Amino acid sequence: MAFGCIHASARTKRIDAPRSSPRCFIVGVLLIAAGSNVRGDLAMETETARVLNPGRIELGTAFEFQTSPAGKEYALPMAIEFGVLPHLEALIEPVPLTSIRPKGETAATDVGDLETTLTYLGVGEKQYIPALAIAGEVKFPTAGNSQIGSGEYDYRVYAIASKRLGPVDVHANFGYNVVGSPPGVSTRNPIDVEFGAEWFLHPKFDLFGEINYVGASTSSENGAEGGVPVGGESAVTPEIAAEELVGSVGVRAHTARHVDVFGSFSYDNNDAKLFRSGVTVKY
Repeated sequence: MAFGCIHASARTKRIDAPRSSPRCFIVGVLLIAAGSNVRGDLAMETETARVLNPGRIELGTAFEFQTSPAGKEYALPMAIEFGVLPHLEALIEPVPLTSIRPKGETAATDVGDLETTLTYLGVGEKQYIPALAIAGEVKFPTAGNSQIGSGEYDYRVYAIASKRLGPVDVHANFGYNVVGSPPGVSTRNPIDVEFGAEWFLHPKFDLFGEINYVGASTSSENGAEGGVPVGGESAVTPEIAAEELVGSVGVRAHTARHVDVFGSFSYDNNDAKLFRSGVTVKY
């Protein structure tokens, strides 16, 4: 969801003509979720092995503003997470609006990609053993603008470990990404590694932080060095990015029994700064 900076996580951004049917699909998903019994906490990028019980639902939405040497971006991501079976949950992440405003180039506003994930808890947490889960993710190329998406499907499989240490819940992810190649573009399939921690400091609020790494999904065949095109503009879309290292800190407040609000700040090795605020509703 970002300009090849924060959040690039090896996911591509379009390079095709506009589409209409995926947008209708997104609207349908949101309407179904609004009337059904769905964990969608967008506060952290690092996933946890704390899967939802069957029938439990979390809905989340956020506002993101990012600024970097390349320009600015605004986005409104959403998350719908629900327990499907014991030890199995599903996550749907549409982006109803993304606006990218690169310096010296035409701005683009459109829907973003749609991501879906299934997570299975394989090993429950024990005294000396963390909870262990495995997840599979598919990115559907629903954006219709080449500045926002690649027009290709992406896939990710990753392992998750979570361990409670007193008032701190620690999480680690290790993933492998299969990145779709738009016509005329060569991509790599990078790994990603995430470490996150939640500190339950007070019944009314938590602190959290994380460090996320993703390898380069650009290939030297594209004529780029460090993710920056050599000799001018490239056909590579923003999310087909160079190697990234991102650090984030934030706070989450429990404003009501079923409602959390959060805010966070992220900074990456490309000098991109991301401000995010949002809300999570739990059923």
